[in-house]
Amino acid sequence: VLAALQYRWTTQVSEATGQNVFRRTFYLSKELDVMLRLSLAGEKAERVLSHTDEGVMRWHHVRVIPLLGQRQHVERILVLFEDMTKQKELELVLSQRATNLEQGMRHRLDELQLRTRELEELNDESNRNKKALLNALQDARELEDAVQREHDQLQTVLASIGDAVCVIDNEDQILLMNEAAERLFEKDLAKMIGRPIKDLFRIFKGGRELIGKERPSWVSRETGK
Repeated sequence: VLAALQYRWTTQVSEATGQNVFRRTFYLSKELDVMLRLSLAGEKAERVLSHTDEGVMRWHHVRVIPLLGQRQHVERILVLFEDMTKQKELELVLSQRATNLEQGMRHRLDELQLRTRELEELNDESNRNKKALLNALQDARELEDAVQREHDQLQTVLASIGDAVCVIDNEDQILLMNEAAERLFEKDLAKMIGRPIKDLFRIFKGGRELIGKERPSWVSRETGK
């Protein structure tokens, strides 16, 4: 019975479609062999078989159903073929798309993780810079406070001196004056701070005004005398 079923199936297909299909049906017959043997034992068999038809992959859903007689012996075998090529092609397309989507999402996730690490590093660097800036500002405030304290102390010392005293910088600009100097030169300290000393008084020698390196303040800074 098995030989007859296989022979009819392969012979019918080969006569209709030729040698290429004959090879294909012979391949299917090999797969059907197991299914048919199971059906002869009274068991149902069901598989999805694939083959290549002129370079095109095709799929069939094959069901083999044994038909029992009165004595519960297999009298007939029902073989059902259902072409599943389109369904399988669609499954392959969807599977490929899912794979591409998964790869794209994984690639995007890697990019996001890398960007997150970069942002974290930038944030850490920003925090370090912020901390350094705050420290610098704190140092600047402390320095400013120290300078202000020294200025106040110097101003207190100058105020205690009865003689007129003016303090100038290396550019001969007025830094401080005591009240005695204000009264002597009849100048307001607030208006004279930062002004050149020559605006307060001038020094003459032999009827000629001393300027630049001739001035005693410059000579004193250069020679220490």
